[in-house]
This record gives sequence, structure tokens and C-alpha cells, in this order.
Amino acid sequence: MKNLLKRAIVLSILSFVLGLNVFSQSQEQNETDYSEEILEFDEEIVEEDEPSFFVVEKMPEFPGGKSAMEAYFESNMQYPEDAKEAGRFGRVYISFIVEKDGSTGEVKVARGVDPSLDKEAIRLIEDMPTWTPGSQRGHLVRVMQTVPITFQLP
Repeated sequence: MKNLLKRAIVLSILSFVLGLNVFSQSQEQNETDYSEEILEFDEEIVEEDEPSFFVVEKMPEFPGGKSAMEAYFESNMQYPEDAKEAGRFGRVYISFIVEKDGSTGEVKVARGVDPSLDKEAIRLIEDMPTWTPGSQRGHLVRVMQTVPITFQLP
């Protein structure tokens, strides 16, 4: 639908600027083109597997909520020895996709602190338990999440 709207706007501007009559096709031709455009658009949505949502009607949830996620980080974190010895600490922001099946994918460092801490944060996200996936209009969707992981020296 967006492509059709963009195309109509461009054609309107071109016809005005150039004095062309681009809308002189028969009504049957326009209806056929419109239905083909809708079919192409629907196919793009079905085939597209890119995350199209950052906020959805029902956001993904870590099992047990935010406090359970913090407890998971605390109990599963393996503070890297080199970072400990060097006195490195801080908050690493990790972005990832909560997939339609609740697994985590496409894990990346959004803002890092130190390579060894960043690597440990990625491991924590990749090893997470399955989330309750997000949904939009009753359909499960992939949703981008960003989570801070705090590394503190004992």
C-alpha cells in the first residue's frame, strides 16, 4: 500500500510539473494494476522476516518479568578474569530480536564497555531461556529489544 501511495504521489507531481496526463489509462487498467500491487505488497509482508516492530500491542516478556531477568543475569554471569584484573566494569547494552518462537536472535552490542565484558553480555543473551513472544493484531511477530547488563566488581 505504501508503494502504491508513493507511486501515485510521484505520478501526480510529474504530471503537474511536466504537464503530462499520466492518469489517462482506462478504469479497468487501473483496477488491474491496483490489485496486482496489493498482491505484491501482501507477498512482501509474508516473505519479509525482518523485525518490523520495536513496540507492539503485546511486548515480549522474559519468563518471570524484569526481576527474574536481573536474577538470571546475576546467577549466570561469569565475570571475565582479564576485566576483573584490569578493574573494568560498566553497563553493556545489548540489542537482539525476540523471535516468534520466543528464542533470541541477531544479538549485537549496542553500546559496549570492554571487549571481554561485551562478549560475556552476548553469551548471557544467547543462553537466555525462551521468552513469551510479542504479538501485533493477534499475530506473533519478531520484536527488537535492548537490554542493559551491568558488570560490577565485587
